[in-house]
Amino acid sequence: MTTQEANRLVAVAVAAYPSMQDRDLAMTARVWERALADLPLAVVERAVLKLIMTRKFFPAVAEIREAAESLLNKGHPTPEEAWGEVMPQLNPYRAPHYSDPLIHRAVQAVGYLSICMSEHLGVERAHFLQIYQAFLRRADDTATNESIEKIAGPAKELLLQVAGRLGGSKQ
Repeated sequence: MTTQEANRLVAVAVAAYPSMQDRDLAMTARVWERALADLPLAVVERAVLKLIMTRKFFPAVAEIREAAESLLNKGHPTPEEAWGEVMPQLNPYRAPHYSDPLIHRAVQAVGYLSICMSEHLGVERAHFLQIYQAFLRRADDTATNESIEKIAGPAKELLLQVAGRLGGSKQ
């Protein structure tokens, strides 16, 4: 994303939130430029429009990223959807095939045969859901960390500029 594109996106958002119109948002545009640099511009534009239509307050970077990722549909199945994939494939004589590697990992963690042979499937379901949710959190953290690594250099420069502008010291 270029500086002009970030300025344009901030201008669109400001137009939708009258309480922000009297503020100097040059730093906001610079933060958006750097913090959203790893996302396709078209997706960020749609994410900002989505937030304008659904939120009452000026969007934060985290909200824009969340909306953009939902538009990209990079997400894994929900825990309930994942369990719905597991159930029809419960057959101790056939190897299961899942749409997402996290489902496979969660099934392995619980134990495929344990699920197949369980007399108390509700207990196995609870274990699966808990493990799958932990795997989802880890996958989300990993994706966030990878995004941070992509923008770390420019973001550090920006943080130093913001600190200098606010009267902080550059270290």
